[in-house]
Order: sequence, then structure tokens, then C-alpha cells
Amino acid sequence: MSKNLKLIIDVVLVGTLLMAVSFVPENAREFFGDWLCQGSGEAIKDTYHYTGCNYGGGGFHDPEWHWGFRHYVWMIMGLALTIIRVIGLVKKYDNLYE
Repeated sequence: MSKNLKLIIDVVLVGTLLMAVSFVPENAREFFGDWLCQGSGEAIKDTYHYTGCNYGGGGFHDPEWHWGFRHYVWMIMGLALTIIRVIGLVKKYDNLYE
């Protein structure tokens, strides 16, 4: 098997793993400590009426999920592992096109 094909397979495997792992937080919101917010305001005749949430600096937003602490840990861990894996691939295939 050529080095080019091995590199392609490695890149596809890393991408596929990242895509699969990205579905975990959406399906385990309670585990990650995420909570559903009803939004911070609604437009009424060019003014805002507060409905409850001012999370995130008091900016207005639509109903959405706010991340819990474990969600941020998951994201940072995934980012770190991706960077480590990409560096490993570069080192492994650094002389591929020389």
C-alpha cells in the first residue's frame, strides 16, 4: 500500500471519528450538564421585554441550550486530541512528498 493511500486512510479515519464523537453531547445533554434556556428577551414594538435569562454577558438570544462545565471539558479534550493526532500524522508522513 502506498504512503499516499495510508495518509488518506488516516485522515478519513480521524475525520470520521471526529464526526461520530460530535454527536455525543447532543444525545447526552444531562451528562454534560447542559440546560435549556427560554431566551433572554423578545422583541415587542422595537423594545425588549426580559423573559428571564441574561447568561453570557446579558446579550439577547433565542431559546437555546447553554453548555455545562463537562461540555467545555469535552470540547477542549477533543481539540487537544485532534491537534496531537494531526501533529502525529505530520511527523509520520513528513517525508511523503520529498
